[in-house]
Amino acid sequence: MSNKNKTLIFIGIILVIVFIFMSKDQIFKTLPIQPAPAENSTPTPPLVSQVKIFLTALEDSGNSGLKIGCGDSLIPVTVDITPTTKPLTQALNELLSLKQQYYGESGLYNALYNSDLKLDSATVENGVAEIYISGNLSLGGVCDDPRVQAQLEQTALQFPTVKEVKIYINNIPLSEVLSEK
Repeated sequence: MSNKNKTLIFIGIILVIVFIFMSKDQIFKTLPIQPAPAENSTPTPPLVSQVKIFLTALEDSGNSGLKIGCGDSLIPVTVDITPTTKPLTQALNELLSLKQQYYGESGLYNALYNSDLKLDSATVENGVAEIYISGNLSLGGVCDDPRVQAQLEQTALQFPTVKEVKIYINNIPLSEVLSEK
């Protein structure tokens, strides 16, 4: 075989190798196709890091807040929470976790302090919050009835998506539970 033929074969082999590598690079350079964002996608709700819980100013006659039964006022107290997209759940958990009769040095009364309650679920649909709580509701007298109801309801009503509140204790409407106490 002549040198000219060897050179042509060598060049041919090189061209085949170059062609193979170029084709491989072209295959690997293909970028994945990203789907277009959905036009009707629901935006992620913002994280909330503060909520209000509602406590009672005894015998305040509505001077400091919303007037409730027995001449009391309902007072909002802002509390810091772990950032969440479910602030209603966090706010109710904060309220139910308070075990002191009076909140700090504020003198605000917590009608739920002696109860052993746990939030099972809190959902909002079409402006209606349905809150399911389980455990033992222990009240200090007839004036605690409107206090408990107001503390729970107003804690839920602080959120603009909530227009109405339905509360159940052990799957029984709160109004029925309170009428039995």
